[in-house]
Order: sequence, then structure tokens, then C-alpha cells
Amino acid sequence: MSRDILVIREGMRRATVAADVLIARDGEEAIRMMKETKPDFILLDLNIPKLDGIAVLEYSRALENAPPVVMLTGL
Repeated sequence: MSRDILVIREGMRRATVAADVLIARDGEEAIRMMKETKPDFILLDLNIPKLDGIAVLEYSRALENAPPVVMLTGL
């Protein structure tokens, strides 16, 4: 994983310090986490390994009571 992505993830973690934050390493892990928990919101990058951000977004939109999603990208 690139240093830029690690820096962005750490910045997002710090910005949400008051919340319980789960960080997925890739799109498949993000979907597994959504199945196991009910997130209050999702911070999502478009460019992530295994499943891209669009696929994860589409999955999240299909959830009952879908959480709000904030899309980020370094593109």
C-alpha cells in the first residue's frame, strides 16, 4: 500500500477520533465489515484494492437503512 494512502487513512482516523472507527484494507473487507456491523457512516475511497469504491458503494446502497457515504479520491 502506498505511503499516500496510509497518510490519508491516518488523517481520516484522526478526524473521526470521537467515533468508533473501523478501517478496511480493501473492498472485500469493507463489505464483510458492513455485514457484521451497522456503520453510522462510511468514508470511502474510489481507488481501493480487490473491489473498487463504486462496487462497495453499490453494496452499501442496497442495505436496509443504508448509511450515508462520503466518497474520497486521490485521483
